[in-house]
Amino acid sequence: MLNGGSTMPTNPIRFQPNGLRGTDLAIWDPVLIDEAADVLPTQRGELFYEDEASGVSVGIWESTPFTGVMAPYPVHEFMIVLEGAVTIITKAGDRTVIEAGQSFLLPKGLECRWHQDVPVKKYFMIFDKQDEQGITSPAPSLVVDGAAPLSSIAVNPSDPLLGPPPVLHARTAFENATGAWRIGVWQTGPYHRSKGPFPRYELMHILEGEASITDQRGNVETYGPGETLFIPKGTECNFLVGEHLRKIYCILDLRGPA
Repeated sequence: MLNGGSTMPTNPIRFQPNGLRGTDLAIWDPVLIDEAADVLPTQRGELFYEDEASGVSVGIWESTPFTGVMAPYPVHEFMIVLEGAVTIITKAGDRTVIEAGQSFLLPKGLECRWHQDVPVKKYFMIFDKQDEQGITSPAPSLVVDGAAPLSSIAVNPSDPLLGPPPVLHARTAFENATGAWRIGVWQTGPYHRSKGPFPRYELMHILEGEASITDQRGNVETYGPGETLFIPKGTECNFLVGEHLRKIYCILDLRGPA
């Protein structure tokens, strides 16, 4: 569902529901649709970031109603539905409905059909590498439940933290065969990561609390509930949680699992 363009900012990116330019989204080529369809859907979007070498891209996409062909999904993709609703129908006949405000994933290799009978707008993060293995086991739960119970996890000893170690909880919703592509929910108490190059690509969708990020120029941006951001790998930044933060995350970490 990507079409054209490339952008490589080195600062955290605050997602905007009307695109980063705040103007009409560009028209993209139509998606594959059911052969019985009479009219091609109108598809629009904007890439916020793309790194072809790593296979990562993030942005916003919208489309008029359509039904896609039944086929293996070609990439790993994480999505947040902003408007409308979509139904994912697997080859086995299972149906998952995702509505505005919900997050979901489609792993590479999942045999499925995309159906929307209303216009849909979404944020997305994609991992697209030709040599990346698709799923080889039954499909996971597609909806990422931000309210699901979490388990206590240890602090990564390599994290450059300031102050006492935070209390962390998390749950992994999906990871690929190598552990490089991971999606889940993460929660922390007070947390202060010192300024330095961010070690991975990460999309964060804030559920509770606030996080403040200071970029390499000293500019501070604060993100609260309902907001989405992306930090490119190598971004020089400081990450601060004053009291509490719960987020859905989508990570591409080519070093593998921590």
